Amino acid sequence: MNVFSLFENAVAAWGDRTAVRCGERRQSYRELNAAAAAFAGHLASLEGYWRNEAANAASFARGWLRTGDIGYFDGRGRLHVLDRRQGRDR
Repeated sequence: MNVFSLFENAVAAWGDRTAVRCGERRQSYRELNAAAAAFAGHLASLEGYWRNEAANAASFARGWLRTGDIGYFDGRGRLHVLDRRQGRDR
């Protein structure tokens, strides 16, 4: 299952429930999915680093930008971002 499917499933299951909270600010699963889709659209237009094939090879895999973010969805559908992997294996 890809990340887009995970977000769509979370919206279907939890819709307007709070997905992310930072202080008093809250964002629903629906709002989070819309923001993620907009962000993914910007990433899709990213063709790579200009004149830097080594950086492209290290950062992209099969057309995906590898950020190295590590996280999971828990049983309640909450996304937990734990860390960012460093180095070649990200």
